[in-house]
Amino acid sequence: MHCRRCYVSVAELNGLIYAIGGYDGHNRLNTVERYNPKTNQWTVITPMNMQRSDASACTLKGKIYATGGFNGQ
Repeated sequence: MHCRRCYVSVAELNGLIYAIGGYDGHNRLNTVERYNPKTNQWTVITPMNMQRSDASACTLKGKIYATGGFNGQ
């Protein structure tokens, strides 16, 4: 993982694990990282539009949805 984070949302899609948002100890995050267990590699991918921690994540019809949580305001 490239960015340390807690209160992160996690979802699995097509065998890949996604770490979405979270809190780095100072700021809420909008970053998203994808883990490929076959290659043991993390990749930073397109961020969310808004930072959030403590959200829920789920998959539906090939997409990941992050809902709720806290944006720091």
